[in-house]
This record gives sequence, C-alpha cells and structure tokens, in this order.
Amino acid sequence: MRATGPRAYLTTDITAIPGGKMHKPLLAMSFVLLILAAATSPLRGIETETEDPDKSPVISSTAVSPGGDIAAVVGDDHLIRIHRIEDEKVLHTLRGHTDWVRAAAFQPDGKALATAGDDRRVLLWSIPFGEDPRKLPKHPQVIYTMAYSPDGKLLACGGFERMIRVYNTVDGSFHYGLKAPGRDVRALAFSPDGTRLAAAGSDGRIRLWNIQSGKAIHDLQGHTRKVSALAFTPDGKVLASAGEERLVRLWEAETGQSLGNLPRTNQKLMALAWCGPDLLAAAGSGNVVELWSVADGKKTKTLEGHTGSIATLTYKESDNTLISAGYDTTARTWSLETGRETASRQTEETIK
Repeated sequence: MRATGPRAYLTTDITAIPGGKMHKPLLAMSFVLLILAAATSPLRGIETETEDPDKSPVISSTAVSPGGDIAAVVGDDHLIRIHRIEDEKVLHTLRGHTDWVRAAAFQPDGKALATAGDDRRVLLWSIPFGEDPRKLPKHPQVIYTMAYSPDGKLLACGGFERMIRVYNTVDGSFHYGLKAPGRDVRALAFSPDGTRLAAAGSDGRIRLWNIQSGKAIHDLQGHTRKVSALAFTPDGKVLASAGEERLVRLWEAETGQSLGNLPRTNQKLMALAWCGPDLLAAAGSGNVVELWSVADGKKTKTLEGHTGSIATLTYKESDNTLISAGYDTTARTWSLETGRETASRQTEETIK
C-alpha cells in the first residue's frame, strides 16, 4: 500500500524519498580517520599528544573540511587536533579551550573552524592555522552542538539553555536568539538551502525556524525521549531524527508531516548521516553502525569494531566512505561498497 499525497516512510510500507531524484550526498556532522589510542590503534604511524600521556581522550566530535583534505578531532582533553586525511598525519594541535570540547564545525568555504564545549566558549580558528582564535561572547551554559549555515554567514550554537544563539560569522556579532525546544539542545541542522534550522534535545520535540524571519514554523512531535541527532536529505525535503527511542523518524520538512519511521533497533541512537539519496547511517550506544535502505526500510549492513558508544558519523562522498568515532577513543573509516574498514588492521572486523 502506498500513501497518497506526500509519500510516507512507514515500517510496513517504505516508499521513495519525495521527488524520487538522485541527490548529492550530504556531509553530516563530520569526521576523519583517526585513532587516538596509540597502544590499541588499528592504524600505524599516528602520533597524538594528550595532556595526560597515560590517558587517551574521549572523542566528542570530528569535522571534515569542505575540501576533504583535513579534519579536526576534539574530545575531553581540551585539545583540537588537525589531521591530514591522506596520511593521517597530525598537522596541528590547537590549544585554547579550558574544558571538554564537545563540538567542531568547518565553515563551508573552508576558511574557518568553530569549536565549543564545556568552557562555554565558541572559538573561531582562521585557516591556515597559526593565529590565535577569535572568541565569541561567553555563554551562560555548556555548548553541546553547532551548525554553520550553508553560505557560512551564520553559526548556530545550542546546549544547556533555552536559547539557540545565532552569530554573524563576518564580525562575530550576535545575530539573534531562538527559543529552544527545551533547555538541553543536543542536535542542530540547517537545511541544504539555508532557509530552515532544526533543533532538538531532551524533551523530544523538534523545532524548525525560518532563518530569514527567525520565526518558528513547525514543532515536530512524535519522539517521546531525547533526540540526539538530526540530518536533512541532500535535497532538504526530508529530515531524519533519532535518539533514545532506538528508532529513526522521518519528517517532511516543508509541512512538518510525519513520514513514519524505520524499524526499531537495539541501541540508543546518537548519530545520523545520509550516505546518498537513500542510504542512511545510524549509530549509538550499541557500538555498531547500522546502514538502512530508506526506500524499503531494510537494514543493509551492520559495521562492527567499536568497543564503546559511537558519537559521530560523517559521510565522505569523494571515496564513498563513512567515518565513525566515539567513546572508545577510536575513529574508523568504512568502505560502503564492501562494508569493511579501509585502514590496515591486525584483525578483521565482523560484518553482518
């Protein structure tokens, strides 16, 4: 049975993404192949610095540059490591934060990197690196997530307060504040055309705003627990959301109408990434990455290898790979064609 009107994604009847076109894959919140635990590293030749040499940092977020040549990795050791993707060499170790760094995002033109976290500071690093960062005004609470608008002119920041703070990146000025759906915002996402911003967090509501006016246009209600991840399809017509309910919900971005959900999984979901127009990657507390065909609602692969929760996912279109990172202090790169890690490893991972 197919739904009439806007096509619906249902557990029992999954239809094609609205429009049925092939879309340029979306780079969701970003990553690089990096292994920070030297003693247990699946990669060879990677050297990292930590404040405590006996403790490997927990990876909170990873961001891949628009050109796909470098990546920033942040975590609980207060540092930002800049890696060259080609050979995994650490090019820079940036110091400026005084507490756990929770979020990192490259400006879409590749000229700046934003980082933020528990010290309530947003630092803007110019690229090429070498200058001290520009500091935005201190927030009253921890900053947990950030997102650049597609044109790079706005930076949205959310965390443990009832406001999404949006800044003008040209001069660092405060652009406006948006009333958040709760006081624990865990996920932000701009639509690919830059006209909408989505935010979600602990109370399960997803709020969408018109960026030009700053007015809320939809509150999407369906989740009953915390939402930790949001991702628009490359054409911006569908928004995927996931969290502690252990399933992915799908929404028509224009109307806010529910398009159903993918089957429930065995893990709390913490990260999403579209890997093309139909393939969605989801990961979280179960230590695995699950790949879903949205057209028919079927899981196509389970990528195993992590030994802790997976906090971030990034799709790299140039070589059709997916990068996952998380609380086991490792980041892993997977070939989506084979479902195997692309890095040299001592043991082979199990692919279901």
